[in-house]
Amino acid sequence: MKRNRYTPEFKSQIVLEVLKEEKTMNEIASSHGIHVNQIRQWRNAFLEQMPVIFAKENKKADQMKAEYENQIENPYAEVGRLTTQLSWLKKNLESRSRAERIQMIDWDDKELPITTQAQLLGVNRTSLYYKPYLSSTRLMKFIPSIPILGPGELLLF
Repeated sequence: MKRNRYTPEFKSQIVLEVLKEEKTMNEIASSHGIHVNQIRQWRNAFLEQMPVIFAKENKKADQMKAEYENQIENPYAEVGRLTTQLSWLKKNLESRSRAERIQMIDWDDKELPITTQAQLLGVNRTSLYYKPYLSSTRLMKFIPSIPILGPGELLLF
């Protein structure tokens, strides 16, 4: 059986995918048809030789490391900020009446579904769709016009 020969560019591409940590090594290995141990060897060789490669360019290595750490920290900071804003919003919406919160629903919003809006506003979603058939005042006007017939006055059809 013939051994596969891989170019240095291909190996570096695989090692970069491993270092990004977007996929597991097993996923990368199966997607490229390479054994996991081979990818581990390439990664270890790269990590051992990396200080030699960047010996003259320590500034670039430090910059890459700072950018990588910044990429990791920024989403966590954003999640924390949004969580704080959401809890503040929910706390302040509790003071509003149910009718005011229902009026805040934006039926035409394409990005935020009605279910999510109702949950954020603390309103039962199914109650948003309920439309009463007769209001109580209309019902009271309608009741006196119904004839009340006794047992002997029932009409048979």
